[in-house]
Amino acid sequence: IVTDLMPLYHEKGRMHLVVAFGCTGGRHRSVVLASEMANRLRAIDGIDVDFVTRDI
Repeated sequence: IVTDLMPLYHEKGRMHLVVAFGCTGGRHRSVVLASEMANRLRAIDGIDVDFVTRDI
């Protein structure tokens, strides 16, 4: 879904997109999913990714 939205964001002149994940406890699935998404987005040319964990 996010990769499909990126061209639409660029067309509208938007340069930043924030995606947040959470789970009970915040230390397991959410970190794995966020890390995987960041890695996949980094593989796309023209997309810079900042990956930040809050509660680890």
